[in-house]
Amino acid sequence: ILLKQTVSTTCEAVAEPAAGIQGRGETIFLIEDEPQVRTAISKMLTGHGYLVEEAAGGEDALEKFKAHRGPIHLIVSDVVMPGMSGVEAGRRLRSLSPGLKILFMSGYTDDMLEAQGAGDPVKNIIAKPFENKVMLAKIREMLTERREKGDDV
Repeated sequence: ILLKQTVSTTCEAVAEPAAGIQGRGETIFLIEDEPQVRTAISKMLTGHGYLVEEAAGGEDALEKFKAHRGPIHLIVSDVVMPGMSGVEAGRRLRSLSPGLKILFMSGYTDDMLEAQGAGDPVKNIIAKPFENKVMLAKIREMLTERREKGDDV
């Protein structure tokens, strides 16, 4: 599956092999305000062995995160969303679970990200549109790093 930007600014799923990068049943908490994008990413992640909890924005994420039972291994969040930005949602989620790993996604420039408060602390970010293998590789890298450090959320 490849997420590609279409003329109408929606994303569509396109089949593409993922170069063997598979999940191992880890739970990914996906925060994305665009329903079509959220659905496409969720389907791609579940199709590659991840469990996915979805949230439609920052406030929704806080509520669902607090109600979720079991581990959350990684947050994947859009940066620019109406209401609460992904960066602010990430800060609040980390206050509930220190050490939580977050992978941000954005279709905006570095200047826009800085205006959203992303700044220097955001090192784990991928640009939209992205190829699935890029996202899957970054997720695997972050989960492996987390496991090596002995973090448990």
